[in-house]
Amino acid sequence: MTDLLADPSTRCLGVRSLAYLGQPATIPALLSVIEDEDVTVRTLAIEALSYLQDPRVPEVLLRSLSDAAAAVRQVAVQGLGVRPYLATHLDRLQILGGAALGHGSRGCSSSSDRPGALGNGCSCDNADAAAKGRGDDHRT
Repeated sequence: MTDLLADPSTRCLGVRSLAYLGQPATIPALLSVIEDEDVTVRTLAIEALSYLQDPRVPEVLLRSLSDAAAAVRQVAVQGLGVRPYLATHLDRLQILGGAALGHGSRGCSSSSDRPGALGNGCSCDNADAAAKGRGDDHRT
């Protein structure tokens, strides 16, 4: 079992499975991988947590805004955005501006840390495509 968990693709599959369940019982397992060495594992875990209502999630999302990977920061911003009761936290994002998403003064940064990027290489393209494909009505 330990050998399987050493493989990032196995951890990604595990996080995707937990996200699919969408149950509060999955929160401890998702929290255990939010600092995983693999950016995709972290991104999937933060995204999955964004859909769950738990008092620990907003702080996790805020901490994820300082992640080295733009993809992780992006899903954290999106997760905060679906929580209108977090107005004070969203004010912090306005102060950060585009830096939270990895945007520079000349537009979007490369999303080399996000395999399979769509469009012009901007991680925003991935978020837009994902949002169109899944809708927001399943968020609670």
